Amino acid sequence: MARFCILGPFEIRRDSGTVVTLDGDRPRTLLALMLLHRNGVVSVSQLVDSIWGARAPSSARKNVQTHVWRIRRCLEDIGSGQLERRGATYVLRVPRGELDLDEFNDFTAEGQQLLAAGPADMAAKAFQSALDVWRGQPLSDVAFAEPPQGELVMLAERRMAALEGRIEADMRCNRWSVVIPELRKLTLENPYREELWTRLMIALDHTGRRIEALEVYSKIRGILQRDFGMEPGPALQLAYSRLLGTTSANAR
Repeated sequence: MARFCILGPFEIRRDSGTVVTLDGDRPRTLLALMLLHRNGVVSVSQLVDSIWGARAPSSARKNVQTHVWRIRRCLEDIGSGQLERRGATYVLRVPRGELDLDEFNDFTAEGQQLLAAGPADMAAKAFQSALDVWRGQPLSDVAFAEPPQGELVMLAERRMAALEGRIEADMRCNRWSVVIPELRKLTLENPYREELWTRLMIALDHTGRRIEALEVYSKIRGILQRDFGMEPGPALQLAYSRLLGTTSANAR
């Protein structure tokens, strides 16, 4: 049994913790792509594109077979995974629990369940455990000629959802000194993600910094108008209306 790690630089580890070396960049690229589609079908054309892109040689499909042979030898050596050929496609069978993404998904699901049930402190710990599985950008050291952008974007969205879940749990625990600096950074990195701006406004309001919260609304409203010619969404507008109502009440 082994562990395949794709949430960061690509690694294969034995149960003992020893890192397994798969010789050659191209076999690593093919295995990484198939792990993204674990237990699903990957066409030979996808494998060719991942290595060579538009510059595939006439021998590309034959070369893929050679790289697949190396992958099979590696899987046999570690006693984990099974690579099946189905016509012009391949299926990589990897048992649940042997891919780091499984651990991330399990912790995230636990966090969501706990957050829905009420124990926010336990939810925050579960979400943080999910985030701790990540070691950096997924497959950051794999030499894709054509990176699988759809799959990588999906992974980034899952991580962001777990991060937002942990922030929400921390907010319910009144950990404002933790979430405010983090939200300021995240809004800079994700300027169009309105959920982050909404949470930042709410966090600032809860610490008595309503003027700053109003300034945050003005900033995101300006960004959305400048870049898209649109107004903030309902959640942001509701947070803004509540701020105005609180400010007006305090002024009386």
